[in-house]
Amino acid sequence: MTELKAQLSKQFATVSMILGVVSLIFCWLIYISLICGGLAIVFALISKGKELKLKPAAKVGCALGLLGIIAGVILTVISFIIIIHQFGSIDAFMESYRQLFDTYLAQLQQQ
Repeated sequence: MTELKAQLSKQFATVSMILGVVSLIFCWLIYISLICGGLAIVFALISKGKELKLKPAAKVGCALGLLGIIAGVILTVISFIIIIHQFGSIDAFMESYRQLFDTYLAQLQQQ
């Protein structure tokens, strides 16, 4: 029974590390970054069980998950700052995008 728990704990630590890597790689996609980063932290904590310390893979997974979440939030905030700086507001950006889309659609219809 304890061998099974040890194996499950090791697998949870590995899953945590994989999700942490995915969170960091896809930090520019905020939803994937938040979900995978959060799950990486949760799986790292689950892998701990009743032990006092996290396994090395769980530590890496937890750290990468946290970095992925932080990077995703920072990139999102920077994106909004750039949009507001260039267009003045989100509404002006959406209007500009709509005009660009209408122009592109008209060109497609002419062909």
